[in-house]
Amino acid sequence: MLKLYYYLQSKIQTTELSLSQKIEKKLNEPYNSNLFYFNVIFLNIALVFWQIAVDAAKLLIILTRDPGISFNIFFKQRELRSCPFSYHYFKSIQQKVRVFSLAGMSAMVIVTVITSLITNLIFGGTPPGRAATYTYSEGWASYASASNLSIAANLLSLNLLSGSFIQTNNGTTTTGFNLPGATFVNSILNGTGDTSIRLATTTQGLSFTQTDDTANTSGPSTLSGGFNNSGNVKSNAEVVGTGSSALIRLSTLPSNQVTKVWGVGGTDGNTAPGTYSWTVPNGVTSFTATVNGAGGNGGGRGGYYNNGEYCAEWCGDNCCDVQYDFGCDDVVAGSAGGPSSVTNGTQTATANGGNGGPPGGGGGVSNSNVNVVSSSASGGSAGSSYWGSGDTSGGCSVNNSYAVNGGSGGNLVATFNSASGVYTITVGSGANNGSVTIVYSTAIVYNSSGSYISYVDGGASPTVWNTFRFNRSLTAGGSGAATANFKVRSGDSATIPPADLESAGCTITDSQSGVAQALSSSCAGTGRYMWYKATLVSENGTRSPQIDDVIISRKTLYQPSGSFTSGIMDVGQKTKSSTLNISWNETVPTGASSAKVQVTSSNENLSDNFNTSSLNTEKWNAATGGSLDSNRYKITSQSTNSVYPNLTMKNASLIGDFDVQADYDISSLTAAAGKNTLIQILTSQQFQCMVTQSGALNSYNSAGSTVTTPQAGYTAQLTGKLRATRTSNTINCYLLDANSNGWVNFARMVGGTDITGNAKANLMLADQDNANNLETVYFDNFIVWGNNLTDTTGSFFGPAGTSNVNDTYTVNSGQALNAIHNGSQWFRYKAIFATSDTATSTMLNDLTFSY
Repeated sequence: MLKLYYYLQSKIQTTELSLSQKIEKKLNEPYNSNLFYFNVIFLNIALVFWQIAVDAAKLLIILTRDPGISFNIFFKQRELRSCPFSYHYFKSIQQKVRVFSLAGMSAMVIVTVITSLITNLIFGGTPPGRAATYTYSEGWASYASASNLSIAANLLSLNLLSGSFIQTNNGTTTTGFNLPGATFVNSILNGTGDTSIRLATTTQGLSFTQTDDTANTSGPSTLSGGFNNSGNVKSNAEVVGTGSSALIRLSTLPSNQVTKVWGVGGTDGNTAPGTYSWTVPNGVTSFTATVNGAGGNGGGRGGYYNNGEYCAEWCGDNCCDVQYDFGCDDVVAGSAGGPSSVTNGTQTATANGGNGGPPGGGGGVSNSNVNVVSSSASGGSAGSSYWGSGDTSGGCSVNNSYAVNGGSGGNLVATFNSASGVYTITVGSGANNGSVTIVYSTAIVYNSSGSYISYVDGGASPTVWNTFRFNRSLTAGGSGAATANFKVRSGDSATIPPADLESAGCTITDSQSGVAQALSSSCAGTGRYMWYKATLVSENGTRSPQIDDVIISRKTLYQPSGSFTSGIMDVGQKTKSSTLNISWNETVPTGASSAKVQVTSSNENLSDNFNTSSLNTEKWNAATGGSLDSNRYKITSQSTNSVYPNLTMKNASLIGDFDVQADYDISSLTAAAGKNTLIQILTSQQFQCMVTQSGALNSYNSAGSTVTTPQAGYTAQLTGKLRATRTSNTINCYLLDANSNGWVNFARMVGGTDITGNAKANLMLADQDNANNLETVYFDNFIVWGNNLTDTTGSFFGPAGTSNVNDTYTVNSGQALNAIHNGSQWFRYKAIFATSDTATSTMLNDLTFSY
């Protein structure tokens, strides 16, 4: 569609030119009619036809193509030097138009065609959207030459093509900030699509959250942390819940606990072993039971000593006088202790009694559907041995090694949750009876006040803190006020809170729960660790405030200054206008400065697009084997010797600093090694920035310069852009990287003989393979940067025409460029950013360069 549009535009220009020539001929030869009026009428009708076709194509392009393309084509390519409305406004209108039905679109086409037809028939066709116009006036002198189409006083006037570049997205075309050659210095693109340019960040803004029960400290590497992190201090406060459901609340008072005991130490007279029934009180949903089994009774083994033998049983007073062997194997066993338990049939906790001696082992435990806190064989105390130590009978002593104690009863501590109804309590009996103790809480009573102190880690010092937010809820039930208020202040210790946390810290009140509060550095400070103290208060103890989470953010910090240099804007011709204009839209937050812009352009006395029919010999000495070929300069070589054909600058016009570049194409070189295409900087010495036949980069100098490689990484390419700059006694070689990495500085030559002398920039093919192959390279778009007056330094200039840092374009609504750029074909601009508050940055949303 765009090709059709441009074709139709060219037909209009050709028809207009024919019409103007007919009129001129009539003026010069008034008595030679030669069908003059017929030709004029025919050409006017043709103009009407072509204009109708152009208007129809224009409407389709507006409705179907990217708004950046259609806006550039239709609303900037006029005689006017500025557009009466912005690109964003045009884009919004285009989106609304696109919702029209097919019938509505057809009606618009019909109206456009009829209006154009009537206008052209009545007024002779001077639509503002076309690229060339003429005016008819009596008394014309000779017609100006059609080659330059200049304006001659009151005669026929033909305006030059005009247009614009509007950069507003992250693309690499004319509408994109990533147009090849763009350079970012402490600046970046702010996203993708329709985007903006802003200062780069030094610190990325982050949010740190405390929300779980872990010991993790929230910081840059772990953005979510826990309330149990090291350094926290709790006073009458506790962490309850697990995982992300954890929270901080006031701790409960111990006086609300009730203890019931059955068996040993029993309450309410329940001291005897046996079975009891207990009903869970209303409002109680859980309790903790400590269950102790009864101790086992002791036992004995062996008997009395009699003349070196053991007796199995008591044998009376005469036993010691009797010489009998009773076997010495008899055992007197103690009985086991009884079990104790708590159960409702579903939930059970049981501690068995200790075993009788021998063997006298401890009692076991068992449970179901309860949470075990602990268990051991330390329930009811064990019974002593069957025989006492040192007992005698009939003068005979007991052998103490055969006395055996009973086992201790089992012990189990368990929590019964979701408890209700009737539970059966069993208390075992034994050498020492068992017991059951139940502890539960009635209505919860919280401490009247408490506090919690903790921190998050900002990752570095200083940190510019941004906001503090907390979410507070209340415990269920109860009444009265329950609040959480905060003091917030940073410090540089991860273990000790700032001494002035409460006296100088920022105050965050309970009413601000759920809303992020801005932190001022005057109270928050700039330390690495942001400490806070939460003061919790309960009016009557029946409910507590709960801190569900704390979220603290640090600010994004920007570079204090930076710049963006655009890619190469190729107008496609030498501009003749004296009203080149630059304008932009920007967002300037408080603390940031408006963008400032400077412009550089091609010095057309030295630059060349090679779009002419013959080589400009005022600029160049032709290369051996060189010729213009399809708007490029071609150099060929076929030799068995090393030859260096080059397109040579006519004069050594590069004086002092300079910035030159050229497009190259080496895709036709043969694969054999030994060939280079290059920009040769020639003083009395040679300094060469080279691309080999494989796309690899190299450099050479004959001056003894010190050579380094500032940037080693690049993408080899057979078609691309080479660039050479000189600043003082340093020549740098650049390649425009194919992966949008900007200009890669692949070689630097410092010092050496005559590196600062007046220089030529020559385009060369170095054919050194000695293979007699036909080698061909192409060059195009040779640009010497500076301005179109005398400058070749590559400097950027302001409205006063100087490169002074204070000479900048600042009127973002539109400002005419200094006349030093008139006639240039290539342009670049530099946008300069600065901020006095590194927490803010200006954003350049779009920039329009019109010509």
